[in-house]
Amino acid sequence: MVHIIQQWGVVMKKTTILVLFSTLFSVGVYAAQNGFEVMSFRPATDNGNYLGMWDSNILDKGEWFFGTTFDYSYRPLQTTVRGVRDSGILDKIFEEHLYSSVGLIKDRLEVGIDIPIGWWIDYKNQNKTALGDLLLNAKVSLLNMKKSGIGLSVLPFLSLPNGKSDYFFGNGVMTAGGSLIAEVNPIDRVFVAMNLGLLAKKSYVLRDMNDTSKLTGGLGVAVAATNNLNISADLLFKTRLSGVFREQEETPVELLTGVKYAIANTGFVVNGAIGGGLINGGGAPQYRIIFGLGYDLKPCKGVMTNATNTEPETSTKTETATKSLDQATANESSAYIVHFAFNSTKIEKSEEKAKLNDLAKMLRKDPTKKITIESYTDDKGSKSVNARVSRKRARAVERYLNRRGVSKYRMTMTPYGSENPVADNNTEEGRQANRRGAIIMVQEISK
Repeated sequence: MVHIIQQWGVVMKKTTILVLFSTLFSVGVYAAQNGFEVMSFRPATDNGNYLGMWDSNILDKGEWFFGTTFDYSYRPLQTTVRGVRDSGILDKIFEEHLYSSVGLIKDRLEVGIDIPIGWWIDYKNQNKTALGDLLLNAKVSLLNMKKSGIGLSVLPFLSLPNGKSDYFFGNGVMTAGGSLIAEVNPIDRVFVAMNLGLLAKKSYVLRDMNDTSKLTGGLGVAVAATNNLNISADLLFKTRLSGVFREQEETPVELLTGVKYAIANTGFVVNGAIGGGLINGGGAPQYRIIFGLGYDLKPCKGVMTNATNTEPETSTKTETATKSLDQATANESSAYIVHFAFNSTKIEKSEEKAKLNDLAKMLRKDPTKKITIESYTDDKGSKSVNARVSRKRARAVERYLNRRGVSKYRMTMTPYGSENPVADNNTEEGRQANRRGAIIMVQEISK
């Protein structure tokens, strides 16, 4: 089964790359009529904390996420007279988004693609089917929330005119822009993100609405209810850049509330959401229903080269990581290992406290040493939750040592989340080994 999934992942990678290059080549020879794109919701292509909002996290290098989202919107584009509906232009749309993202540079860069398909477009009482504008994006991390507690990323994007502008399911021209993504984790299990960006587009007038370059963005709140269940609310908006929030028809504002559930030990994610327009500008429907499915393909950590060798590759790492305290004292490249209970950030067991007490005593006697605190989790839960837990575990070790006379200036924290496991996460013993804080001692040069 694993082999089939890996082979499927390779095929999908090649297919996605082929689509990217084919589309980029075709844009130079494609000419279409300028128009208005009714789409006000597009899914984040990398399975972040939210649905239509972007979070600041970057996929691991070599990690791929594939997803599809089905979206039904009711009355997304209609004419009004003094705020009252006059007639419908687009009364109902049932669309699908096929999307994918891949991490290219660890903690720094990922790229993605979104392909919308309008399976049922109720255009002036006629049922139409059309392809929407293809969207290419890249996400670049400026600040890593795992390490600093604050996430900051930029998201440049390019929209290619593959859509059907005659049905308002595409702009008909190339558009481009970028967003700034800021995210914080103010309290336990709660994440808050803000997206703010610009969309550059050639002007198109539809009745009394000028569809031109826009200010875009939103505000998102996500709560990790459990390690597998995420609840979120996204407030999304667009407004004409030359008249910010001036005209209701040109300022669609939409609220979505949704859930994501990661099916344990499978890589599959299911999601759903409901919502609608708070300000029913062009593109914001009276209500919207969303459901979808995704698959997170993690990079392979290693390949067994000997078919008869059934011992996991991590066994040597496990032995190294669990060296005794005496060995760690004798060899400064070794680590003091402190283990944590599941989902806990507290140092509770007496044997773990004894290790840190001995370490603090040694550090007080030798002021030439400084330490690095590396903290880890098992692979249960989302990347954001694991990052938060890992960061708090590192701080717990730092506080414990600081209260016993070790200056904070001698300690550096590096939270890794679920990265670099030393044992098999498919067993309880392995997960316990991976929930650890590793304190590495470094010799300083005395002045």
